[in-house]
Amino acid sequence: MCTWALRLFVCALPFISANHTAAQWPTRAVIVPAMNLPVYRRVGLQRPDWARQHNVSVYVQQNAKRAHLHFVPKSPLGEENAPYLQFIVKFYDNLPEYTVFVHSDASMHNPAWLQWLGCLRPNITYASLSPSFVIRRHSEGGVGYKTFWGIVHNKTWTGTQNERGHSFYCCEHWAIHRNRLRQVPLHVYRRLFQAVAAGQIAGYVFEYNFHILMGYPVDMHPFHPCHTFDCTRPICHETRVGTYYVEWANDRLKTHPRGQWFKRLGVSRSLWMQRVKKECKRPLNAGGFCYVPFPIQRHNATLTVHFNHT
Repeated sequence: MCTWALRLFVCALPFISANHTAAQWPTRAVIVPAMNLPVYRRVGLQRPDWARQHNVSVYVQQNAKRAHLHFVPKSPLGEENAPYLQFIVKFYDNLPEYTVFVHSDASMHNPAWLQWLGCLRPNITYASLSPSFVIRRHSEGGVGYKTFWGIVHNKTWTGTQNERGHSFYCCEHWAIHRNRLRQVPLHVYRRLFQAVAAGQIAGYVFEYNFHILMGYPVDMHPFHPCHTFDCTRPICHETRVGTYYVEWANDRLKTHPRGQWFKRLGVSRSLWMQRVKKECKRPLNAGGFCYVPFPIQRHNATLTVHFNHT
């Protein structure tokens, strides 16, 4: 029996056909990792051991077997955006309530990203699971920058200060409600996917601009942690939900408290990176998605979240 009211992800996974409908998704939110590895033990909607422990489901794509229904084209420049965009295009009319886009090494960026996911407040339609925030990163265009602006804004990119001074969360680790994703017309996602698959847009162009695609200003401000996450819950407070460190400012890589952020989280960044690298050397780990559990010693009950019925 499934309990949709309280748990973030619930019930066992039944067989899922290629043509999903909203009612067929077994969980209210689905993790879509960026996959660029050439070999997979299995693909599709799955629950590796770590996912069962956290009551989550994962939708994995692959780029090795073109005839397979979960095939996504290789995109050396597009990086994570090819699988992200293909998922949106494929399921635009029947997306899960929440789609969670993360890198295949999400634990490298935020050891507690899964705990953050469980701490989301109701009514949140767009949240970053990354603790890195970039302030006014200037871009001179890069590979496909003008193409991106032409597709999304239907205008020519001029390189003005307003268009160049980007502030954004690093690395495209997002939890997004389907209503927010559908604010962008399907034909825009299709054109972006085609451009990425053809190697016409680089991944960092999306990193600088994805918040704009979702309706935020170029020079966005970071989200208030306690407006996005439930800061009152002990496990959420201990995992520093919604806090961030500044990585770039005004086109200069500045000294930033990234190591201090990890220290406050309770881990040594260097030792944690070594652990993730060691465990992620196995490309078939967890069915192709490398998840490294974060050691929570207290309040280790299953995380729950009260999503809205929208």
